[in-house]
Amino acid sequence: MTALNPASASRARGNRQPPYPGELLLHPVALAALALLLVNDHLLKAAWPGPLTGKLSDVAGLVILPLFLHSLWLLARRVSRRTPSPAAHRDALGVACLVGGLVFAAVKLTGAGNAAYAVSLGALQWPFAALTSLLAGSPVPPLHPVVLAMDPSDLLAVPALLVPLLLAGVFRYERRGKAHR
Repeated sequence: MTALNPASASRARGNRQPPYPGELLLHPVALAALALLLVNDHLLKAAWPGPLTGKLSDVAGLVILPLFLHSLWLLARRVSRRTPSPAAHRDALGVACLVGGLVFAAVKLTGAGNAAYAVSLGALQWPFAALTSLLAGSPVPPLHPVVLAMDPSDLLAVPALLVPLLLAGVFRYERRGKAHR
């Protein structure tokens, strides 16, 4: 029988092969984090503004961002036809978590980081707002930066960066590797 997903089939045979680009983003925990981010940002924050809804978005975003960055890295490796070793996969996910944490800290603690994020996210949202306006027969809106509070207490969400590592089995990888030596 032919497997639909060679990476999953390889892991089922016991080979430790890195996931395909985007595969970790399809993990139920990652999908739940994405759903939480969307529901929280578009419904819950409006209904119940406050520290809890703010922290929920931070936690969900810190789960999704490293997985997204790691998927981009895997995609680049695949396009270049270079298969990463399990160690490179682990290291790349660790770097993605580190980069995600540093960007998050810059956004929450510095004016420049906060402004750059607000403009970037506004630019990413603009095509959807423009399309919606065009379909409704309204003029295309100008680009607006999002409103983002600088709150150092949001750094309480940083431990959520461990979730992507747990989802990828990085810690399990280490224990297995040591057990077989």
